[in-house]
Amino acid sequence: MPPVDAYILSYGNPSNALRCQRSFAGAASIGLTTIIHNPTAIHPMFDEEGEAVGEVIETGHNLGYSGGMNTALRHALRGSASFFLLLTHDVQISPASVAALVRFLEERPEVGMAGPILEESDGTLYSRGGVYRDGIAAHIRSEVPGDPDWIDGAALLIRRACIEDIGLFDDRLFMYWEDVDLSLRARRAGWSIGCCDSSFAFQDHASPESRGKAYDYLMRRNQLMIARKHAGFRLVTQLALRNIGRIVLRRATFSNATLLGDWHAFRTRVGPPPTRLQHGSDIEADRERHREMTFRRP
Repeated sequence: MPPVDAYILSYGNPSNALRCQRSFAGAASIGLTTIIHNPTAIHPMFDEEGEAVGEVIETGHNLGYSGGMNTALRHALRGSASFFLLLTHDVQISPASVAALVRFLEERPEVGMAGPILEESDGTLYSRGGVYRDGIAAHIRSEVPGDPDWIDGAALLIRRACIEDIGLFDDRLFMYWEDVDLSLRARRAGWSIGCCDSSFAFQDHASPESRGKAYDYLMRRNQLMIARKHAGFRLVTQLALRNIGRIVLRRATFSNATLLGDWHAFRTRVGPPPTRLQHGSDIEADRERHREMTFRRP
């Protein structure tokens, strides 16, 4: 098998990342395991017995998913591995499932990235990838295999040549929808996207109550930013008006954070959520490092 470099994006308790690493320990194809720790020095990583099992790159502050994974990809591109395995710390995947993913890409040179079937910790099907239609992204939760439009970024095997072709994650998004964006960009560049039906990973998902207003804000803002990026301003306007209409008709819960996400998508305010939305959520960004940023659409 070609060499694979594995990267685990860690946030909070480092024991979660070690549990993730232990789940695929012994996978024959893994050449290097690196933990990207979102709280830039590199130091060894040790398990409970004191054995070195890889290395850690500490970012020094929370870069979000996109910034953290881009740190991983930049590190990976300096090496020689053919494939990059990207995992979040709440995922567990077996050596056999890693091997199945690698074979999937080896046998299909047209596939730029692929993911396993994602299941909840109790075995419930969570995702076979997702579909993207009219600005709406949804997980495929059917037992019938199908071709996804995008792959969940919690567990993703990417071909080096694909990343060299399309570039890194869009770190303006900070968190959420960046996996949809990367997949859509890959498809637009001529790569196929796949879900490997013989590979499985398990993920512990946060409860909706723990996500807070920052989650509502980022999900909404980034949805509109991706719609603008891939379909144009008209779709953004339609989605925003639909959101306001649902609130007026009381088919959706009123959320200041969601409406702020709409507004900031129109203003192209990027990066982490505003500080006032971070309190009480599972998203916490470094206040000094991340300021409100704007960009002009090229």
